[in-house]
Amino acid sequence: MSYDIIKSISIVHGEVMVTSACSNVIPKTYSPFHCKSLTNILNEKGRSELDKVVFEEFRNGNFQGMSTPYAKALAWKSQTGLECTDGKLLNKFKKAWNENQETYALFNGYPVTSNTRRHLRYSYSTESTPKYFKNMTQAQYHLSNHEKVTFHLKAASKTALAA
Repeated sequence: MSYDIIKSISIVHGEVMVTSACSNVIPKTYSPFHCKSLTNILNEKGRSELDKVVFEEFRNGNFQGMSTPYAKALAWKSQTGLECTDGKLLNKFKKAWNENQETYALFNGYPVTSNTRRHLRYSYSTESTPKYFKNMTQAQYHLSNHEKVTFHLKAASKTALAA
């Protein structure tokens, strides 16, 4: 069974454009296309109904990929245990994602200096400069696969690193 790997979903001049690749074709070539069914939903029922349909496609497995705000919002909802409707989820996620509150992470008490989704680097020196994330939501999202990671606000950085 194939599914679409979604790279982006955008609205351009009132039309929904989806950039995706098919899961059963190698090599993956992402190409943008005008999605008529999603455009009809947008024009007839509005943006909130479009968001609900896209969330449903991600939940059903027809859309996959973590580069869109929809996929990130669903992951954030499951991490935080937030209870809200799909209509409000995207707005709440975007507000939390774009909040300016610099945050850094410690792994076993040592500052995380860089990370990927699977690996993180940390320094044994408390003098090292940790990697700063824009806010707590982004830090938790990027380091959700790692245990023994604690998150701290930048304002409290000197006291936490010295402890």
